[in-house]
Amino acid sequence: MQRPTHDGSDWSYRMVIEDRYKRMAVMRRTIRISAIVQLVYICIRTLWHSIPFLTGEPPLTRSTEYIFYAGVALFLLRAWAFGFGKANREKLGLIMLYSLASMLLTAEIVLVFYMYHVDEKMMGRAAGKQYPQMLARHYAGRLRLPATTVVLIAQWFERVLDLVGILAGGLNVWVTKEYVMEQKEQKREAATKQD
Repeated sequence: MQRPTHDGSDWSYRMVIEDRYKRMAVMRRTIRISAIVQLVYICIRTLWHSIPFLTGEPPLTRSTEYIFYAGVALFLLRAWAFGFGKANREKLGLIMLYSLASMLLTAEIVLVFYMYHVDEKMMGRAAGKQYPQMLARHYAGRLRLPATTVVLIAQWFERVLDLVGILAGGLNVWVTKEYVMEQKEQKREAATKQD
């Protein structure tokens, strides 16, 4: 059987996926990945700040618990808003709520980062070192490192961890906003076509 030949004149009959739908799929994937990174960040941050419980120290702040609960709830809200992976089950109102809640959580993370690592006057000069000093007091001997080295490593670990959370949250907020705007534009176009 001979293979049919095409001269390229059938281009008008071929199905072409609009760039908009490709862009929407990329945005959904980016939102999913950044939400997973944000959840992993929140879990690592919570474990990191749970070390005082293991050493018998009282917890330093309540914000860690609040950020953990908010992050898990936000992740579940994202799954529900985006229809658990089915594009035809998306709920635009819930996606907008997810974007707003994600923005608030990211703002909280930025504020905590600023208070502990940027502005020493806001929380007192030793606020950013309080947790790392507690770690050094309990673990410097076990790690066979000077206490100042443990404090320095812990401070930089916290900073890098918080920056990852801020970047993931910021990306999530921005892409979700763009996604909502694109969805609204699609609904407007569909409404004008029906008229």
